[in-house]
Amino acid sequence: MHAVTAAIAAPYFRLGALEIGPMTFQGFGLLVGVGFIVGWLIARHFGAKREFDPDLYDIALLVIAPSALVFGHLGQALYHPEKVLEDPLYLLRVTDGIASYGGFFGCAAAAWVFARWKGLPFVRFGVPLILGTVVGFGIGRLGCFGVHDHVGVLVSEGPAVARSLIGWAAVEFPADDATIKALGATPGLRYDLGLVDAAVMVILAVGGWALIRRPERDGVFLAFVCCGYGLLRLAQEPLRIGDTRFSLLGLDWTPAQYSSVVLIALGVYAWAVLRRGSTAR
Repeated sequence: MHAVTAAIAAPYFRLGALEIGPMTFQGFGLLVGVGFIVGWLIARHFGAKREFDPDLYDIALLVIAPSALVFGHLGQALYHPEKVLEDPLYLLRVTDGIASYGGFFGCAAAAWVFARWKGLPFVRFGVPLILGTVVGFGIGRLGCFGVHDHVGVLVSEGPAVARSLIGWAAVEFPADDATIKALGATPGLRYDLGLVDAAVMVILAVGGWALIRRPERDGVFLAFVCCGYGLLRLAQEPLRIGDTRFSLLGLDWTPAQYSSVVLIALGVYAWAVLRRGSTAR
């Protein structure tokens, strides 16, 4: 099984920098920037189809983007409480690491505040933002794959079901890989979970693209995106290495796993509230 998986493993490479005149752009940052722009255009497009002024999405993103940065960094602090204890000012250095779930919840809170401020129906206005986030996040996760900052366990040590389902996302990590060296991990054929997340976003984007065309199905859209990502992230987290884990109620989980449960609950709640086509704020 290992040999078969190795034959179809993803190629190993690292995104380099792109120099344009006097400016240098890192590959990861470029993909994150592209993801943000594409997500913004998608939000404007579907917002206009819902008869909202597209310019509202420009203003909303000016509110949401800083919130994603701040809350994303606070989420990252959960993974490194030792840094906060050593230097409480770490909480203020918002560019020093961002956790995706912190960013998600920060975006949702900022979008709710913005909708209330403008007197907009939160769900109807917010669904285009969510689809834009899914697509943009997927592009950004390709950047994570390009720099390999979400390393998984060795394929030989993982469960057989993982080899069957995501063997294509395994990468032969060399000993001089920066992430492998930073984690003190053994080089070899390991899962690259950034690539897995990017693939998950493709699935959610395709399904979300179909559902968003019918606003009366917004509850289904939210349940599909929230429960889909939450369940898939919950399942893949045991394959991750190097993340802080917390024991709670007999579980030994990463912060992302606990966050996944919250996201799944929110998806179920959204479906229950909106299943009759309600346009709740």
